[in-house]
Amino acid sequence: VFGELRKKLCLDSSSLTEAPRKIFLSRKNTRWRRLVNENELYEKLRPFGFEIIDIGTLSIKQQFELGRRTSCLVTPLGANSNFFLNLPTGANVIELAPPMESMNVTGPFALASGLNFKQIVGTANNKPGILKIDQDYSVDCSLVVDTVCSLTP
Repeated sequence: VFGELRKKLCLDSSSLTEAPRKIFLSRKNTRWRRLVNENELYEKLRPFGFEIIDIGTLSIKQQFELGRRTSCLVTPLGANSNFFLNLPTGANVIELAPPMESMNVTGPFALASGLNFKQIVGTANNKPGILKIDQDYSVDCSLVVDTVCSLTP
C-alpha cells in the first residue's frame, strides 16, 4: 500500500544523493504530546546539520519538495510523523515518542516504505487528567544524538 502511494505521488523518484537536508520537526505549537525539551534537543542536533521546521507552516507542495530533499528526519510522535512518506527510499527516520503501550504506527509503515526507522521513547510529564498518549514528554538528548551518530549516511 505505501509503495503504491509513494509511486502515485512520485515520491519514489527521488534518491538520497539528491537529499542533503536533515530535518527536526517541531511540535511546539501543538496542543498534545509536546516535546518539553525541544529547544535543548535542537541545540544538540544543530551541529550535525539539522534544521528545525514546523511542518504545519508549509504548503503541501513545499512539504513534498522538502521531503524529497531530506535524508534524515527526527520527528516527535504525532500527525507530523506522516511526513516520512515524502522521504526518498533509504532515508532515516527517528521518531521521538511518549511512553505508550501499543501505538507504534510509524515504524511498520516507514519500514514498508523502504526507510530506516528507529523509535526513542521518552519520559511523560504525567499531568493529571490527560491521557497517557497525550502527555507532554521529554527525551534523553544524548540518546538521540548517539542514535543520529550511529546512522549510515
